[in-house]
Amino acid sequence: MNKKVATRITAIIIIMAMVLSGADICSAASTYPVKAGIVKANGSRFDVRIAAKEKTWGYDTIQGACSHNGYAYMSLYNRQKERIKIVKVNLATMKVVKKSKVIGCTCHANSLTYNERNNTIIICRGKGGRKSIAIVNASSLKLKKTKTIKISRKMAGGTYYGIAAIAYNSEKNIYVAKLRGDSNKIVLLNSSFKPKKRVKITGNRSYLMPQGLYTEGSFMYDVQSFKGKHKYNLVTVRNVNTGKLLGRMKIASGKTGQLYELENIFHEGNQWYICFYRAKVLKRGDIHRKNYLCRINVPKKLQPPIPQPATEPVSTDSDIEKPAEELPDDQTQENEIESISTEEHPTEEQTIVEDSSENENENIPQVPQEINE
Repeated sequence: MNKKVATRITAIIIIMAMVLSGADICSAASTYPVKAGIVKANGSRFDVRIAAKEKTWGYDTIQGACSHNGYAYMSLYNRQKERIKIVKVNLATMKVVKKSKVIGCTCHANSLTYNERNNTIIICRGKGGRKSIAIVNASSLKLKKTKTIKISRKMAGGTYYGIAAIAYNSEKNIYVAKLRGDSNKIVLLNSSFKPKKRVKITGNRSYLMPQGLYTEGSFMYDVQSFKGKHKYNLVTVRNVNTGKLLGRMKIASGKTGQLYELENIFHEGNQWYICFYRAKVLKRGDIHRKNYLCRINVPKKLQPPIPQPATEPVSTDSDIEKPAEELPDDQTQENEIESISTEEHPTEEQTIVEDSSENENENIPQVPQEINE
């Protein structure tokens, strides 16, 4: 038997073993390019910071978001104080109907999720409480309490560093928690936030910047933003029970040097939404921050099979900006000054100021940085 034949036989044996063991073969899970259309209000692109009348260098950066019954709840983060406010927006009229006072605990708010059984918003705190969550009354938008999430080393599959994001699944009455340090680790919690099981992830993994998390039916949507040389955002869709990779949505990050950072994803009525944050360095050295709400079309294969009842009027074509190959440069609501740089790769200093994400790997052993697709 020559060497070539032996190699082929070995490859066939490996593939058969994968199939028999139930391993996920990556070619079966597709990556879909998805374009985003910025939601407009009164002819201008909707920016939650401006709509909420918050100033730059204050509560100026979108982080986690969720929705219920036609309303979106979006967090605005203050990086100077490590605090947030929550803005409630009517998705049919794009009007701010309520804005919270400063939530009474330190929060980065990497994710928000709504629990309709007790009318609460659960916040993944991040800095100041990496192993805890904040629970907010969704009607008053006031903090009820904070709660520590205890997960054993065995359940976490290694050292437990905390939670990177959390999402509530109303159908199953459970919470899905994405762990810090390696966001490919998922643990299911019961309605009292006690761990039930660790989900075994199958298929290729990715190591972009961990952002929000969403779950519906048997699906979970893991949001990651661009990192290093990878100038795109990713939403990885998996089975919430088995961890099987179902597919990915690859979302462009905008024009070079003006990167759009994907923060979250949520589904309301018959429409899917995502939120982008963008920082642009101005000529005088200041930072121009934009926080866009966008609509996207999620491929049918990556949607829960049970259709959701509409909770808001269907928007007309005039309400949404037509998506281009890349998210367009912004020229509405505020006049921009020419950017410092249009180089193909931003400088290290620019990259730091453009990134709104918490350094979730601080003091945590680093996972591999390559992207497997």
